[in-house]
Amino acid sequence: MARTFSGNTRNTGAVLLLTMVFLMLLATLGASAMQTSILEFQMAGNAHFREEARQRAQAIASAISDNEENFPVIGAIGFTLCKAANTAPECNRDRFIILDSALEAAHADVEAEYSVVRQGPLLLPSLPFRQLQSSVSSSLAYEVAIFETRVKVDGLALVEVVQGIAVLKASTTGMNAE
Repeated sequence: MARTFSGNTRNTGAVLLLTMVFLMLLATLGASAMQTSILEFQMAGNAHFREEARQRAQAIASAISDNEENFPVIGAIGFTLCKAANTAPECNRDRFIILDSALEAAHADVEAEYSVVRQGPLLLPSLPFRQLQSSVSSSLAYEVAIFETRVKVDGLALVEVVQGIAVLKASTTGMNAE
């Protein structure tokens, strides 16, 4: 004996329709999560490239400041030393910044511009810091030549590092004690 159902058959497609709506909702949420993770991955890569460029620029600036010959106490305010390949009109043509060749080779894959600019001499009545015992002077005044070291590195990110350098000399004129 065969059974036949004579109930309401209009509801048989409702489950399929409801399942399709939930499936579309899950697909939309999945696509949104995937887009968010791709964007976060790109942002992390950009932060990594920016940090690497900053470290390269800082290494070059430190190497420049380690060599006293890069800070000649000659010329007027605005006297500028640049890297040898720089043809900017403000750069001095007789002297260039001296860098270790190993450092230049290590950063050969990025574009680096660097310069040292004399900002101005000062006459200080006392030093704002403590000197080493080996460099203490009995001078009453000090001449300080102030320089600005600027390093710009352009690889996968553009970073600029600026440092102030003060070159200290005992004053030959001294200060008037009243």
